[in-house]
This record gives sequence, structure tokens and C-alpha cells, in this order.
Amino acid sequence: MTDRTAVLDTVDVLARLAEPEVRRDPYPLLRQLRENDPCHLTSGGFYLLTRHADVMWTYEHTGEVFLGPDREQLASQYPEAERHQAQRLFLNSLAMKNPPEHGRLRGAVTRAMSVRGVEGLLPHIGRVCDRLLAEIAEPLHEGAVVDVHNRLSLPLSTSVFAELLGVPPADAGWLAGLIADIYTATMPMADERVASYAERFAAADARTTELSGYFQDLFDRRRRAPGDDLVSVLVAWHDEGDEQLDDEQPDDVQLDDDELTAMMWILWIAGVETAAAGIDHGIRAALQHHDQLRWLRGTPEEVGAFGEEALRLYGSSVFAGIRRIATRDVRFGDTVVPAGSSVSPSSAAANRDPAVFPDPDRFDPSRSHRSALTWGYGMRHCFGAPLARAEMRVALSRCHAAFPDLAAAGEPTWHDGVATRLMRRLPARLDR
Repeated sequence: MTDRTAVLDTVDVLARLAEPEVRRDPYPLLRQLRENDPCHLTSGGFYLLTRHADVMWTYEHTGEVFLGPDREQLASQYPEAERHQAQRLFLNSLAMKNPPEHGRLRGAVTRAMSVRGVEGLLPHIGRVCDRLLAEIAEPLHEGAVVDVHNRLSLPLSTSVFAELLGVPPADAGWLAGLIADIYTATMPMADERVASYAERFAAADARTTELSGYFQDLFDRRRRAPGDDLVSVLVAWHDEGDEQLDDEQPDDVQLDDDELTAMMWILWIAGVETAAAGIDHGIRAALQHHDQLRWLRGTPEEVGAFGEEALRLYGSSVFAGIRRIATRDVRFGDTVVPAGSSVSPSSAAANRDPAVFPDPDRFDPSRSHRSALTWGYGMRHCFGAPLARAEMRVALSRCHAAFPDLAAAGEPTWHDGVATRLMRRLPARLDR
């Protein structure tokens, strides 16, 4: 053990990640871990993986060597979780499932989302983006500071996913707030003093009751009058099942009531939060790297490369919030993770690993992003990635075209979740 590793053993990494200055820039700490203690046992009892090779190996072997938490074990270890409706919603979601259930549910999502493909949504994305940019044009030109997250990124991703899902536009904003409240309650907090576990979940349970009632009503409406939307497709599978998936998927993808509601919740998080974060980080990169703005005036592929580099370098996740349990002893370098222990891969650290990305701290859209782990990998690859990428391309190119002199007007406000780098406010103004 090196002296630097010994020093890391005395540091509470999770507490450090919650500190305001580290929240603003966690990458020096992640680099220190990657270089000196790449399989770090945290105060939370899980191993934090920071080398690209280890993170990639974990993704490749998820579903075999690493599984999601077992529902019965969770119930015995954390009986309070089963008492909370919000936590049960999370436990029923696709993110917590192992094979073969994961394949059954993911197959349903993949098939359902193909009904309303990304290409078909591009005109809607463009219209909504243009409307939102027009709404902030006057205050910007008058010298005001505009919150890009709440005036562009979040309403764009909310409107687009509501269109995909089949949620009426008038309900989209209210539903987004409802789901965000529940999501926040299930995440590790940067500062647990903000609200205790019991306080967070008591409020989230009430919101979950509202959410379940809303979606049950929407399901009933789609049964009476199906539409060309994702809810209609999933409701049909809920009622009838489907036996036309490929040979690698289980035949029966019929969904029960709890699964269907949990599916709506996790789909919304993947489709709205992921896309909004991508737009936020892309625009923030544009505010920081003026010498690279030519990429935003280029082809869709060049705009996309700018967005991918923004997410590789800055990202919306520090480490995976959902632990994966080792089914056997696994060695990562000098550290053996015992069977039954949990690990959490850090894509933020892996995406800056110099073994894979030369000069990793430099913003360079021309580099290859083939090995970037921004969107996960394998069975944990984000199914909202194609839609999020499309929204990023449209928003970044049109925002730059409308406001080429957009400048930062202060630091972002970050979400309280310690595992994430989601923005809650991104102030900008025109540089005069």
C-alpha cells in the first residue's frame, strides 16, 4: 500500500463528494482515486470503481457476475423501504431488475419506443425548441440573466417526452415536478441534513399516490381510445401480452399494474432528466470553450460530437446510484471484492482515464467517443440515449445560431443528489 493510498483510506470520499467545492469540480478527487485506490471501499459500504477497464468489465458482466439487489434481501435488510410506496415504485422499475425479468421489460420498452421513433419526433423537437428560444430572446436582448435549464433544457425535454408518451401537454409540467420529487427522495443526498430519510419518503409517498392515480386514469383513457403513443402500446401489452420479440428475449412481455406504473416513472426519468442534463452540459461547454464553437455551426454529426465530448468531460453522473452485487469474489487490481459486496462504477472517472483518452482533461470534440461510457453499456445502456442525443443536437445548434454571444452569468446550481451532476439552474446572459 502506498502512502497516498493510506491517506485515501482515512478520507470519507462520499463526504468529500458532498462538499460544495468538490460538487463544483469532483474530477481531481476522482483522478486521485483512479491513480491510487481505483477500487475504493466507501463509508457507504460499497466499492467505487474509477478505472475505465474496471468500469467496462463491470458493465460487460452485469446480469451474470453482478446483479441488482435482490428484492427479498432488501426487504429483510431495509424493512422501511417496503413500507414506502415511493421505494416500492423504484424497486419495481426496470433499473432494479435482473435477467430474465430485465430482458422481458426492456424488450417491451424497446418495441414500444420504436412505434414513435426519434426521426418522427424531430419536427416536434424543432418546433418546441424554436418557441422556447423565442420566449427568452427579449429578456436576453434587454440584458437580463436567463436560467437556461428552466427556460430551455427542462421544458424542451419535458414537452418532447410527453409527446412520445402520450401525456397531454397541459399535464406535462405538473407531472415533471411530481416525478422529480419522487426521484429526489430515492437518491443519496449531498447533505442528509436537508431532510431525513423518513421526511423525504413521507412526502414522496404522497406524491407517488398522486402519480399512480394519474397514470391509472391515463391507462384507462388509452384503453378506451388508443393512440399512436408509447402509453397505448404498453397498455396493450399490459392487457394482452406480445409474443413477437426476438429469440433472445422472453416471449411474454405482459406487464402487471405495478410494473406498468413503475415503467412510466423510470421512462420519464430516463427520457426527461437524461435529455435535459445533456442539453445543460452541452450549453455550459459552449459557454466555456469559445474556441470550439465552430462545431455548433457544422453538420448534425459535428454538433453531436460537441455534445458527446461535453458529456464525456463533464457528464451528468458521478457514480451509479444503483449498486450491483457481486455473485462471486472479483479482483480489481490489488483489491478483491468479496461475493455479496456491492460495487458502483464511476463513468465520470472512467471517461477521463488517460489509458483510454489521451490528454483526457482537454475538451476536444474531434476525439473518438466510441469508448466513452456516458450512456452506460450492455444491458445497462441508457434506452433514452437516441432521443437525448437528438434533442441535444437540435438545442445546441439552434441556441448557438440564435444567441452566438451567449455567456455564463454565474455558476450552475446543482441537484442535491451526491451521485449526480444534474443542474437545477444554469444562468446565462448575452455578452455585450
